[in-house]
Amino acid sequence: MKNNPINERIQSYYKERNLDSSVLHKLLAESGTDRDQLNSGIFAGWFSFPQLKQVGVAVAMMLVVVLSFHLVDSSQLDQRVANEIAMNHSKAFKVEYPTGDFLALNGVMNKLDFQIVFPKAIRQMNLQVLGARYCSIQGMIAVQIKLKSPDGTRHTLYETRQDGSLDHIRSNLVVSGTQIRMWNEQGLFMGLAH
Repeated sequence: MKNNPINERIQSYYKERNLDSSVLHKLLAESGTDRDQLNSGIFAGWFSFPQLKQVGVAVAMMLVVVLSFHLVDSSQLDQRVANEIAMNHSKAFKVEYPTGDFLALNGVMNKLDFQIVFPKAIRQMNLQVLGARYCSIQGMIAVQIKLKSPDGTRHTLYETRQDGSLDHIRSNLVVSGTQIRMWNEQGLFMGLAH
């Protein structure tokens, strides 16, 4: 496999870097270790100093790549989840389980691997429950609960269990004119769209 120019420049940069021998001797003297002890220690025959340097550079480069993907991924996760919630909300599918009793949904929606929770925010908003249906959020089974405000505004609440990736999402976003609020409550990820 051919190296790309960036990798070649990084490798060239680190190949030119060497620890000054006086600094190395000073470090060995301060540690009470001489070069012969170091070469006969637990790593004797495994790695030479240049090989250790190359391994260190490789590990550092891998960490940079992994961390950069993680940071980009987590910064985009809020937006991906909000987009998914807005899309499901805009489709306005009919409810599969019509009921006006929020907690009665736990008795009829037995495919869920969590118990539906009546969030504090929904109680405070005085929203009427119309029913629910199954859906998914980021590939995980979720419940989509249809709600209506006293003024007739349609709201949709989404709940799914926290899986690690959704644990830290707390955002208020607008996607294609739909307001999305996302939070965590009682071990569940929740999203409210209207």
